[in-house]
Amino acid sequence: MDSSFTQFDSAETTANGHRSGINNRNITKALFRKHIASFSIFSLGLCLLSFDSSAANRYSAGSGNWSSTSTWSTSEFGGGGASVPVAGDVVLISGGNSVTVDVATAACGSIQLGSSIPSAGSGTLVFNTSTKLTVSGNITLGGGSSSRTGTVTMTNGGLLQCGGSFTAPNLGAFTEGTGTVEFNGTAQTVPSAISPFNNLTLSGSGIKTTSSITVNGTLSLQGTATVGNTVAYGSSAILEYKGSAAQTTSTNEFLATMAKVVINNANGVALNAAKTISGTLTLTSGKLDIGNNTLTMSSNATTAISGANSSNYIIAGAVSGKLRYSSMTQGTAYSFPIGNSSYYLPVTVNPLSGTGDFSAGVFQGATMNGTVSGTAYDANAKKSMIDAIWDVSRNSGTTNATISLQWDAALEGSSIAGKSGSLIGIGHYTTPGPAWQMPVSNPGNTTTQATATFTSFSPFSVSLSATPLAIVLNYFTGSVVNGNAVLQWATGNDDARLFNLEKSADGKSFETIAPIVANSTRAYEYKDPMSTNANNYYRLKMEEANGDISYSNVVNLKTNKLGSSPISIAPNPAKDVFSLTYPLTMSDATINIVDMQGRIVYKQVVAANTDQGTINISSLPAGIYVVRINDGVSQIQQLLYHL
Repeated sequence: MDSSFTQFDSAETTANGHRSGINNRNITKALFRKHIASFSIFSLGLCLLSFDSSAANRYSAGSGNWSSTSTWSTSEFGGGGASVPVAGDVVLISGGNSVTVDVATAACGSIQLGSSIPSAGSGTLVFNTSTKLTVSGNITLGGGSSSRTGTVTMTNGGLLQCGGSFTAPNLGAFTEGTGTVEFNGTAQTVPSAISPFNNLTLSGSGIKTTSSITVNGTLSLQGTATVGNTVAYGSSAILEYKGSAAQTTSTNEFLATMAKVVINNANGVALNAAKTISGTLTLTSGKLDIGNNTLTMSSNATTAISGANSSNYIIAGAVSGKLRYSSMTQGTAYSFPIGNSSYYLPVTVNPLSGTGDFSAGVFQGATMNGTVSGTAYDANAKKSMIDAIWDVSRNSGTTNATISLQWDAALEGSSIAGKSGSLIGIGHYTTPGPAWQMPVSNPGNTTTQATATFTSFSPFSVSLSATPLAIVLNYFTGSVVNGNAVLQWATGNDDARLFNLEKSADGKSFETIAPIVANSTRAYEYKDPMSTNANNYYRLKMEEANGDISYSNVVNLKTNKLGSSPISIAPNPAKDVFSLTYPLTMSDATINIVDMQGRIVYKQVVAANTDQGTINISSLPAGIYVVRINDGVSQIQQLLYHL
């Protein structure tokens, strides 16, 4: 019969520093031999593992710096002198030891502060300015009971990176100080036990679950990581978007109102809902696309938005989204750094007579009614304008404001390209009417920026404010009368020597049909017979005494449905309102009033089977205009003299 003996109490430690897992009990010799055989196989496995150079165990031998070999041991109760932990190593800090991260290259595979062994005690990790510890795996704060805690101190700064799980089963203390904690793995949970954070960086990928945490410094979203729960912020916290791909905000991290936001993503950031920023918006890199949402800056500081340029700005107004300043100081210019996906098209608004509350958006592709869905101007009309529409709205109050519109030269039509000063101006689309008003010019306008003051607000455009002709052409117009094209024009000076009346069938290739010598009356008329279903284009090639050549606007005349009956305007001249009678329309027709520079200043669509109407022109400046009716097939027109 095998004898028995008692071996290893659970509170004891073997000579090699490992704990015995065998309680006090009687063991027979046979059973002992069985355990010895098993232990030999287990020991062989440990020996084989000891040759795996990719990872090693490192234990704190005492308090000291991370970079010092005297701080580290190869066993939990051994002396110092082991090599410093490297990436992949398993680190345990216990025994009441405090290890200070003193380098920016510290790394390990996992780390536990506070031992699982009852007698081994707690562990502390301390960071200093510009020091960093990268943990590719798990971080555990605390051992098995309240006497074996884990403590992290970042009073003086530092960076702790976690690639795995971060748990605090027995937290001693987490002092955030001025430090930064980064979760750079895949899907991770940010423990509320170590909140609040100073700086918190969520990088890598996947959803970062952030239940009941507070950030007092900067929350930086990097990589492709997203936030899984609502984050709370200190009063001066910063939210930064710094992803490696395009990002979209969420209500979890971008609350309804934020103090400070930073856009630092060259791939762009999209706003998910209407937001308010009470402090500052910093555009470090990339564009913030607000989509259909309103982004409100509630601060009255002109520096509330900074960093804007042709690469970093806010995409606003492509659909209906606007950038808003809700508390603007009287007499102070505020920059709205907006544009579309391709061009930087900023607006400056200066409220002149009270506190301002304005919104602004912009879109490319000038339209006849100043809306995104409106009818686009044709290529000929766009020659004299900037191919963009700015929508500047006054949200409350009655203050007048000076606005400045800025554009990219690529959006300039061929006729307006390079023009500046009083040659260009800002046009305003008004209702009732509706109509584009005459552009307001300014001698201080540059080749890429125009400025004017307005009392009402709605869509704005930039175009030529005057026809740049040396000869002052008061008007050049035409109408179809009794089968003839009747062309009429007048000049405001005596600079003309010869008028060559030119004609075209396609509006592109013109031929001279009549040379007309200038006279002292400065008024001219010419009749050109028109055939049935004709569609003719006319223009004047004007020659000055010194030989310089300039051209008039183009007049398009057609004969068909509307016939050749003249338009009746009464009274003419008219001051505020006139009655218009015209041939009965067989289909819907458009009534346009055109100024002497060829710009449409009034537009109205009339239904089929109508032949008269009343038009209010009180908002138009005094001058000579052309009233033109077009049913899509033919066109007739008549001069209007507005007092």
